[in-house]
Amino acid sequence: MADILHQISIETDLAAATGAITTLKGLSRWWAPASGKYKLREKFQLDFAGQLMEIQVISIEKRRIEWRCVGSDPEWEKTRLVFKLKKDNEGIVLNFSHKDWDGTTSRFRQCNTQWAAYLLNLKRYLETATK
Repeated sequence: MADILHQISIETDLAAATGAITTLKGLSRWWAPASGKYKLREKFQLDFAGQLMEIQVISIEKRRIEWRCVGSDPEWEKTRLVFKLKKDNEGIVLNFSHKDWDGTTSRFRQCNTQWAAYLLNLKRYLETATK
């Protein structure tokens, strides 16, 4: 198994960061158009130019959010996405992981790069659009 890991500091508060990760509107602002139900054990969809990713919400805690990919790119299926938020002096630190890949395939490496870009989108959104 292989995991994608990223850490990023964001000048925002926990409430804004959590909202950007736990609402369809928030996800649509920095990741991809989102639809469905964002509730515990429910599924929501992300639309990547016509390719739908279906994700199940596994846990929603104040500082930790976890999802499981259930219908999507075959290499994403059964992988888990975890967002851990920690408050620091200048805002928050986000530790992100995309876990349980079968291996470090070409798709894994491509997604690793894409996650860096998406997390920078999240940072930009939270530091500018939400203020």
